[in-house]
Amino acid sequence: MKSTIRNFQAVSEAVFRKYPNPFAQHVYSNDVISRTVDDNGDVWVLEQSIVDPITLSMKTITRNLSHTKLMLVEETQIIKPHPINVSWTQVEASARIISNVSWSSLRSSVERYGFYKGKDNMIRVY
Repeated sequence: MKSTIRNFQAVSEAVFRKYPNPFAQHVYSNDVISRTVDDNGDVWVLEQSIVDPITLSMKTITRNLSHTKLMLVEETQIIKPHPINVSWTQVEASARIISNVSWSSLRSSVERYGFYKGKDNMIRVY
């Protein structure tokens, strides 16, 4: 999915301030400094952000740390100047969904559910 927004500074700041977000209610918060895993059954994610202020580009990779045997979701955003109009900023978002369930028919169903749920979330957020 691609979208174009005008200002890199505004886009990069929005990435770091994206939660809480009324369009992504499935995410409760985003801790930037550190992550911990507890025994309460909460879902935890890891986000890696690489920012290049010289080229005005940013890449974020987010993936879940819990429930990975059932479903691993890795979302990537690439934010860079638009190829035609460099005063605009282009955002490319993609995701991989992998189930590690040993039963192949259940694995396919889990991956299909993850695909459609992720697609719905991306449409709602973007």
